[in-house]
Amino acid sequence: MLGKQKVLIVGAFPKTKSNIIGGFLTVCNALRFSSFAEKFELLLIDTTQKSNPAPNLLIRGIFSGKRVIQFLFKVLLYRPRVAIIFCSSGLSLLEKGLMGRFTGICGIPTILVPSGGQLLKDFHQSFALQLFAKIAFKKTDKILCQGKEWQEFLSSNFKRNIDDLPIVGNWTATGKLLDVGKSRAYRKKVGKLDPLFVGWLVRPKGFIGSTTS
Repeated sequence: MLGKQKVLIVGAFPKTKSNIIGGFLTVCNALRFSSFAEKFELLLIDTTQKSNPAPNLLIRGIFSGKRVIQFLFKVLLYRPRVAIIFCSSGLSLLEKGLMGRFTGICGIPTILVPSGGQLLKDFHQSFALQLFAKIAFKKTDKILCQGKEWQEFLSSNFKRNIDDLPIVGNWTATGKLLDVGKSRAYRKKVGKLDPLFVGWLVRPKGFIGSTTS
């Protein structure tokens, strides 16, 4: 009897409990512990940031080199059925874009999952970012879009067919989390609203203003 088909996923999969918690980790865990993992054999490569703030370029380069070696080893040895690669902006986009190009050369269908709005904001002001994005997005088989803005950005700047840019809703909103609000009693609030922000207090996250302890 044949075994499960192998799926290579490059994302946030720390081996031990990490102090870095964020969207990528939540999304990757939702995928890792869903029924998806029961249907396929998952080959995981961790790209979790090791500290906050990020290490210097030398340290990041060493970690990147280790990831690339691990990636090449798994692609060539296991020949996965498909590759799913999560990426953000900057050097992460270059690294993951080169990974996607390699799986494409090997004839392995590749799905890229970009995240965040920093790339969309800085794209036209940075030649390096435009080059990295071209490497990542130009030939990848499918790119999962967080919303219409991402879809239009990729379609207009890289002449991609809209069929290759499906919009996928936020799968971090699992059934377990959605059930939290079912039993909540909502009351009409009178007066000023008090918004709650959860995340890193940095401009790329869209947070502007002051904080209090």
